[in-house]
Amino acid sequence: MTRKKSRSIDDRAAWIQAAACETKALLAAMAGRMISRMLEGEMDHHLGYRRREGTAVGNERNGHSAKTLRSEKYGRIVLRIPRDRRAGFDPKAIPKHQRRDDALAGNAL
Repeated sequence: MTRKKSRSIDDRAAWIQAAACETKALLAAMAGRMISRMLEGEMDHHLGYRRREGTAVGNERNGHSAKTLRSEKYGRIVLRIPRDRRAGFDPKAIPKHQRRDDALAGNAL
């Protein structure tokens, strides 16, 4: 009976640990989407129009690039950074070449 109880406790501990990892991954995905939307808003302001609502003269959107932000609280956060054709977009929320930002990820959620 004792052996069965200890196995049951070990199974529960393993389940709790797996659930915690899944929760952390879910929070990282949510933070990534939220920060990516924030960057899209910055791009809207930079170009002077919203996505699919017209074009600016001479400069327009040119896709996205991927960036992985490392956070102690959430682990790896995958972002989509918008680009413009003239490469003049300089995001304020996540500056260029920055790979670690615990303050933003921690405060955003």
